[in-house]
Amino acid sequence: MNNQSWTEYEEKKAIELRTRGLTYPEIAAEFQKDELCQPRTSESIRLRTYALTGKVRIKPKHKEKPASKPTEEPASKIIDILKQRRVATLTELADELDTSPRRTKEGVQSLIAEGKRLELKGETVEFMAPKGGKTTTLKSEGDGWCRFGLVSDTHLGSKKQQISALRDFYRELKARGITKAFHSGDWVAGKNIYRGQEYELFLHSMREQKEYLIQEYPDEGIETIGIVGNHDFAWSALAGDSILEMAAMVRPDIKIVGEYQAFVEWNGFRFSLHHPDGGQAYAISYKLQKLVESFTAENLPDFVVMGHFHQKEYVTIRGVECFQPGCFEAQSPYLIRKNLHPAIGGWIVEAQRKENRTHIIAEFLSYKPLERDW
Repeated sequence: MNNQSWTEYEEKKAIELRTRGLTYPEIAAEFQKDELCQPRTSESIRLRTYALTGKVRIKPKHKEKPASKPTEEPASKIIDILKQRRVATLTELADELDTSPRRTKEGVQSLIAEGKRLELKGETVEFMAPKGGKTTTLKSEGDGWCRFGLVSDTHLGSKKQQISALRDFYRELKARGITKAFHSGDWVAGKNIYRGQEYELFLHSMREQKEYLIQEYPDEGIETIGIVGNHDFAWSALAGDSILEMAAMVRPDIKIVGEYQAFVEWNGFRFSLHHPDGGQAYAISYKLQKLVESFTAENLPDFVVMGHFHQKEYVTIRGVECFQPGCFEAQSPYLIRKNLHPAIGGWIVEAQRKENRTHIIAEFLSYKPLERDW
């Protein structure tokens, strides 16, 4: 921080700029341009301005009614600012809110207590920091065989969802005595993922998609362990809440273990669930190959399950059994524009490790798309 004494010129300039509506970082930038001013941090300018005059109120930049006091709606304002910035210091937030860092910290702590996904690290606030990479251990069970279903990209709320096929898939799992399924993301359709998506939805709000997920996602006595995909996370970015974590609070058969990536250990096998970003590569297996290559030798899982691309695939890479689980959404106008053809269905897998032998049986259940399956 600059410790040189303030001149009368600097003090007048700081107060005048603040009164005109500039934020403290903007005033600091103006000081940098002025040869008569010492370079000063936004925090030092804020403290000096407070010491001289108390809190200098910002005049509205437009002819609108003055902003409400911070005590009226601080929560929504903090969330709105962090949606844009993702990471901000308490001082920066206080400057935007025209209040003190102490009251801003209290507002952030109140939001965290309400369940909003904010992280307060010292003087820094982070909005919706992705969770991923952790390992969840499930209770071992059964006769040594590991039997499970693999699903992904169910996109509930989309006009192209295939919930009839999804229900049939879960009934088949139950008929075979399977008690677990792994979901590699995009449980719901989300919002604002791409231009024109609003015309491809029949459920448009977070509340509608959450309630539909809770009421309609198949149960059949099967526990579904999964991760958050980019369509699910879209609601987190918009609202500051995790739609899947809220659903899991009501549905004990749904277990969310990470965002975009997570590891699960069960019955002697290690699973890696992934929901990557970006478009489909020319070769369907390319993204899986690059993912498996990124693992160190000591961290290689037994199974990799990669969603997002709506493709079906089973290939062994570096001794790892790698799957793309398909999807439960028919070809949407967006996929038509991208010339992408989804594989509707899911995998049923049985695995057993005995001495130096691993036995794998994998079967893909494929479905024809239905129109207006909602």
